[in-house]
Amino acid sequence: MRVLITGASGFLGQYVVNSIMNRGHEVIGLYNQTCPPLHISDLTWEKIDLLCPSEITKIIKNIRPQGLIHLAWSTTHSDYWSSAENL
Repeated sequence: MRVLITGASGFLGQYVVNSIMNRGHEVIGLYNQTCPPLHISDLTWEKIDLLCPSEITKIIKNIRPQGLIHLAWSTTHSDYWSSAENL
């Protein structure tokens, strides 16, 4: 199974990536930084802006995942509960 994971480099994401990969699944981590945040053998990274619908459509069409785990979350202190980025 091919699984897309947003927030793959985050606190929970790292554990989820390892768990999914240990079960023999292919994992594609999505990121929106200058470079991929972690180096994990056999983990593929794809750069994407999750707030841009056309980028989301493109990545879904290109990768054709069978699963999606959404863990991306803005964690700016004092803002994360009400951040528009987390809607």
